[in-house]
Amino acid sequence: MASNSSLSILDQARLAQTLKDIFVLDCHGHIGPSFIHHIPGYDKTGMIQTMDRLGVDVFCISGEAGISCDHCVGNDLVADAVKSYPERYVGYCSINPNHGEEVADELERCFSTLNLTAIKLHPTFHGYPADGPNYRPAWEFAARRGCTVLTHSQGGDPNATPKVFDSIAGKYPQVPIILGHAGNTFSGVEEAVEMANKHENIFLDLNFSTFYYGVVEDLVRRVDVKQLIFGSDASWNSMSYLLGIILYAKISDSDKIKILGENAAPLFGIKRK
Repeated sequence: MASNSSLSILDQARLAQTLKDIFVLDCHGHIGPSFIHHIPGYDKTGMIQTMDRLGVDVFCISGEAGISCDHCVGNDLVADAVKSYPERYVGYCSINPNHGEEVADELERCFSTLNLTAIKLHPTFHGYPADGPNYRPAWEFAARRGCTVLTHSQGGDPNATPKVFDSIAGKYPQVPIILGHAGNTFSGVEEAVEMANKHENIFLDLNFSTFYYGVVEDLVRRVDVKQLIFGSDASWNSMSYLLGIILYAKISDSDKIKILGENAAPLFGIKRK
């Protein structure tokens, strides 16, 4: 919904006001201890506290362990968070294609038993191409279920560069595909723009490892704003910093509202009251 405040979204941000009357959905985040570095407040309660402070209504999460060493452990952590806060968390099922024989069973367990409702892939960390045969059960499962897939994308990495999703998006047009980090590099962003303009089922998640000035404004000019969505990659990244990138962007408040939550809500079956 549009803000009821007489202040613009930018003015609310400058005054450090919590966003209370704008629906905010963070489509990209993680929970649990990291295998690379220490992250404070990474548990289910700590993340809720961060969300409440910033005004983030819904957070879509995968397990840190799920994108690295043990997808079952990571998925169990996500399921516990969703069970504890069902109105605040949406759970991704992470799968590791290097355990190909387990992929189909883990997908079924996550959706049938754990109440997870979307899929998370990380071709870069898993060192496996997004269009490889061991990922096929995930794409086919998503097509049958009509669920959203969030995948890491990384320009320059042949396993995850945005162009690798060209054939996938064409083969599974009913599957909403979120390219995490929108390609993540200069070359990756260019490829991500090309893919979004070619496929209506490709969406770009606006969090990057390295931002360049004006990237949000540039993407709004070159891609249908309906295909741009907010993601923070918390707790790897700062949720407040990534939220600020959208709030301070030189785009209209109506475009900010779409990016912050309106565009993503239907991808996760969220019906706003």
